[in-house]
Amino acid sequence: MCCGIAPAPGQNAPGQDAESPAAAPDVSQFFPDVPLGRTVSEVPDRVCPGVMHIHRVTDDPMNINILVVDLSQPGVSIRTCLSNGTVRGVETVSSMVKRTGAVAGVNGDYWSPNGVEQGLTVADGEIVIAPKYRTAFAIRKDGTAAIDMWSDAWSWQAYATAQDGSRHDITMMNSDCGEDWLCLYTSKYGAPTPGSKLSPVTEVLLSPSGTVSSIRTDKPGVAIPKGWSVLTGRGSAGQWLREHARAFQKMTVTLKSSKPLDDLQQAIGAGPRILKDGKYFQDPLKGMPDGEEFTSDWKKEHYLLRQPRTAVGVSMDGRKVVLITVDGRQPDFSLGIYQKQMAELLVEFGAHDGMDLDSGGSATMVVEGTLVSHPSDKSNKDGTGGVERPVANGLMVFCAQEE
Repeated sequence: MCCGIAPAPGQNAPGQDAESPAAAPDVSQFFPDVPLGRTVSEVPDRVCPGVMHIHRVTDDPMNINILVVDLSQPGVSIRTCLSNGTVRGVETVSSMVKRTGAVAGVNGDYWSPNGVEQGLTVADGEIVIAPKYRTAFAIRKDGTAAIDMWSDAWSWQAYATAQDGSRHDITMMNSDCGEDWLCLYTSKYGAPTPGSKLSPVTEVLLSPSGTVSSIRTDKPGVAIPKGWSVLTGRGSAGQWLREHARAFQKMTVTLKSSKPLDDLQQAIGAGPRILKDGKYFQDPLKGMPDGEEFTSDWKKEHYLLRQPRTAVGVSMDGRKVVLITVDGRQPDFSLGIYQKQMAELLVEFGAHDGMDLDSGGSATMVVEGTLVSHPSDKSNKDGTGGVERPVANGLMVFCAQEE
């Protein structure tokens, strides 16, 4: 969990410092460079053809779980799992694995207090959360994996077009809607639209074909049927809807960003990038655009300290995915891991590019129905007593059904 709710464009985005980036001191020398500890034990276990689980213990101490996933193996895949099938709300990784029939899973993106993912999210080819200036992991429609940033700005370049040709930018999708924003909601949101809670507000209900079904101003929010969508306009955006939306006319929604989104089958945002072209990559401790869109204070805590962490790495050809969870905050069992150490682990197991996923108490790995990581929430120093934290989404690993 992390990082707050995004403010309106023109204000400081979450992760954007109030001070000028030029005034920020150079703190790169403070990044820890600590070698990985000596391996005390290591147990490999083949989950299925194409999926290997390795449990390693080091003398730091660190308790490490690694999944190596070969996407070129027939029947092996990785999919985005939304908590309880929707954007809003949380669910444990154990529950997600059981519900979906996955052989393994890890936690995914950071999330706001209402359980809404904070970065790019694509589930089975459907975009459900807009990209932002943060790194994301994706599976393309050709089956290869990638780690990249799908927006070069705070938000994306999506827009709505009325039948009269007038156009308005869409700022956010299935997330909190700021003043004067036009926001898009789909049935994946998992709750009624905000409606009159955001007054003055106008909401336009669109059928699956893009026909305006109803126009509602300062009315209670509506539940969204599957395949339908709602454009929610606050302030000036609401005025635009009132002026240009007409019942039974078409209104087209175009979802686009600085990099193509239509070739993504699955995606989960998080960040920052920690591995680029086979080498440790150090995201600056400054706000965007100098660094990824997190606050400097959060970066200092998350980047510079030993933490329980979950990370994902991708091989150069995009055919191998490495998922790693390292337990932490349990000093007699597992201290946690620094960013650079995690990058080195990703490289060891075949990654060329890599990134952090949500970490801390969220760091979780489940393999064949068993919680193999030791969550830090409510844990004891010796690694006992930890409680699995419900999270907003996860990456699920699937194998071919055995005959």
